[in-house]
Amino acid sequence: MIVLLALLGCAACADPEPVDSAQGTPGTVPCDLCSALCYETYTVATEDAHVSGDVVYADEPPTSGNHSACWAEWGVHAEQVAAENWVHNLEHGGVVFLYDCPSDSCPEEKAEFVSYVESLPAGTALLSPYEPAELPFTVVSWEHELELGCFDLAAIQAFYTAHVGRAPEQSTSGPGASCM
Repeated sequence: MIVLLALLGCAACADPEPVDSAQGTPGTVPCDLCSALCYETYTVATEDAHVSGDVVYADEPPTSGNHSACWAEWGVHAEQVAAENWVHNLEHGGVVFLYDCPSDSCPEEKAEFVSYVESLPAGTALLSPYEPAELPFTVVSWEHELELGCFDLAAIQAFYTAHVGRAPEQSTSGPGASCM
C-alpha cells in the first residue's frame, strides 16, 4: 500500500508541513523542485524476513521487504551495493542515498553527496550508485522514498532528519563477522 505524504523539504514548495505517514492516504506526492521532478512516497512494509540470494522487489528502489541477513557497511561506496544488503540497513533505521549519473555526468553533485554522507553520524547513512533509477537522485528510509530530478541538499537533509532512526529495529552497528 502506498500512502500520500505532505511535501517535505522541497525547496520550491510553499512551507510544507510534514504529515505522519500513518495518517496519509494512498498515493505519491509530486512537487516542483529546482525546476525538476520530485516525488516523495510512503509504502507500507509487508515483508521483512532475512533471505538468501537475490530478491525481486515490487518497487525500485525498495524501501522495505525481505533482505539479506548481511547488511552493507555504512558510509560511502564507489560500487553499487546490492539492494538486498542495504534494505537491511533501512530496517535498522538507516537512510540510503542513491545516485544514477551516467558517464560521470554529475561529478559536483556526487561530491556534495559524499561530503554530506561523511558528515552524518556513524551508523546512520550509506551512499551508493544505483542503476537504473527513474531520476538521478534518490533517498530512501524504511517505507519512505524521495526521488529528485535535480540535486537539492536542503530537501535531502530534511528527508534524512525526518526519517533516520525510524524503523522496526534500532542499531547503528554494522554487519557481523560472518558477513565479511
